Amino acid sequence: MESKIEEYDRNLQASGGGARIDWDREYFEDFYENRAGYITAYLGGEFGLSGSLEQVRLSVSDPAGGTVLLNTIRPDLSSGSWSGMYYTDYPVTADACPAPGYVFAGWEGETDSQESRIRIPVREGGISLRAVFREDS
Repeated sequence: MESKIEEYDRNLQASGGGARIDWDREYFEDFYENRAGYITAYLGGEFGLSGSLEQVRLSVSDPAGGTVLLNTIRPDLSSGSWSGMYYTDYPVTADACPAPGYVFAGWEGETDSQESRIRIPVREGGISLRAVFREDS
């Protein structure tokens, strides 16, 4: 959104402002910077969630070794880690998906399970899960 705000501001400046005399760039920058807080509070109320919003941190031992399916999303773990916010009202399901030539060796963090699919409650303070992949020998 930063690039869109910048583009709009440049176009407005180039046109001399036209009829848009109420443009407040700082308002839009602040809104987009803080939009996650606005919408998550609204959604929590809309869906009757009473728990807290906590961080779920995912990582992999080797980004080439595989990916993780978290509930219904496949987070970008190309850098080795990812994090997102989840309510404590519901557990998360994580599926370790090894890449060709790799095997899933187990989870580290909140659990030491060897099962590729786990279901973990989100607790206050957040949770961390690390999928360990090893080259198939």
